[in-house]
Amino acid sequence: MIRSPFTYGMVCSAPVIGALAGGSALNARGTILFALAMAVGAAVAVLACSWWPKLSAPVWKLWPASVAANPLFLLAAGYRSITTSACWAAPRAGIAFLST
Repeated sequence: MIRSPFTYGMVCSAPVIGALAGGSALNARGTILFALAMAVGAAVAVLACSWWPKLSAPVWKLWPASVAANPLFLLAAGYRSITTSACWAAPRAGIAFLST
């Protein structure tokens, strides 16, 4: 069993933050699903960080590793790269719409 302040902080705060963020934009079912997805993403990140750089590592190694190992972050980054590239490829791309 993985016991460390980092583990408790990640896994316990993720559903709370997910419920707060989801509750502001979603219905009750969506809020619960978003909170669960955040908790699962945090748990996966903790498991990855227990392998490398270990949970006893300094925060400057542990935090970037946990962000990079979180599947929700990877999905969001992939989605952002797809939608941004489509936006930049459009004829009226970038901040050109501000001048019209």
